[in-house]
Amino acid sequence: MNFLSSLKDKAVNASEAIKGKTIKTAEVVKDIGMEVKCGIGWHAGEYQNEKDKPKCFFSKICPDCGKYLTKNQHDFEAPEILNPDNCYGYRRCTLCSIQVFDNFHNYYEIKKDSKCRMHEKCNLCGHERLGQTRHNWKYDESGQKICLDCKETV
Repeated sequence: MNFLSSLKDKAVNASEAIKGKTIKTAEVVKDIGMEVKCGIGWHAGEYQNEKDKPKCFFSKICPDCGKYLTKNQHDFEAPEILNPDNCYGYRRCTLCSIQVFDNFHNYYEIKKDSKCRMHEKCNLCGHERLGQTRHNWKYDESGQKICLDCKETV
């Protein structure tokens, strides 16, 4: 009986040692995972509006790394055009009254060129630009994908 009892004690001790190492390994893996997650900017927690801050200002503290993070979610009005010759104007946030100045063109498509690039024109100031490529894809008899307009194949 002494031999079996001794063997049982050794098995229990070995089991406890392995269990401790497994827990430590799992903790190390978890810690590394948290460092990587937060290191790439994927922080936990939910943004909330802070007291005495504009309603468009939000912050949070990541529970994993303790970093303080902020973001703005402005609610902009329609742009006010100051110079209709180049569509320069500003938009104002309804929550904090910040003004953002920029060109606010209103483009529409006017034609497609021989390479299927869309040409666009602003209906306010007349500014023109190249837009996105828009092909007219079809499959031919051999199964090849071909644009009916510019004959490009894929």
